[in-house]
Amino acid sequence: MAAWQDEASLDAFIAAHPFGQAMAGGWHTRLELVRAVGVWPGLDHDMAAEAGNRADNMTGPSVAITIGTAFLKSAVPFAKVTKGLDRQFLATPSGLWGTGVTNLPQRLVASLTVWKDLGAAADYMKTGAHGQAVKDHFDFTRDPTGHTFVTGGGFFGFRPLSTSGSLDGRNPLPRSLLAL
Repeated sequence: MAAWQDEASLDAFIAAHPFGQAMAGGWHTRLELVRAVGVWPGLDHDMAAEAGNRADNMTGPSVAITIGTAFLKSAVPFAKVTKGLDRQFLATPSGLWGTGVTNLPQRLVASLTVWKDLGAAADYMKTGAHGQAVKDHFDFTRDPTGHTFVTGGGFFGFRPLSTSGSLDGRNPLPRSLLAL
């Protein structure tokens, strides 16, 4: 996962930087922020204001990213809750693809999920194991971002603008689903 100032900067990175060239053949999607709750670690601007009301009346697939810095003392309970969320996601027909990301030295934890539509992602978030996790582990008195497992993080929804490449031989977000 990476964020760029603008598409020209991303294009230049892919064309000229050795790491960008190495990653160019993999799966990637360009996203437009449509929903934000919390903060993105390392960014100091108001993501919710940037998203505005773009999620209103959005159609087509969506991509959700959750990200934050983990509290070390909550690692074991976090892992237990995550197993339930994984099971729920795998049983959800509207979830097209998902993965978890961890950077242990920085204690960064994140997930990226691809959905048939924004409503499916919202339903997942409010029901089942995920809905219960929100009830049990979202507390503004313990952390200003409301999380009991992570700090300095949030939930972000995106509209996919374009996609290319593949994962395991397929594109988890087929171009046919993009409403461009």
